[in-house]
Amino acid sequence: LVAYGSLSHPEVAAALGIAEGTVASRLSRARAKLRDVLGVEV
Repeated sequence: LVAYGSLSHPEVAAALGIAEGTVASRLSRARAKLRDVLGVEV
């Protein structure tokens, strides 16, 4: 939602009913996993 929907962290948090910190940590983990799998900087 942040990358494709151009939503901010607070907007994503509100849409999903989760804390803003949770949004940030999940994005961080997802980007790290993509880096590991693809071998490129994301």
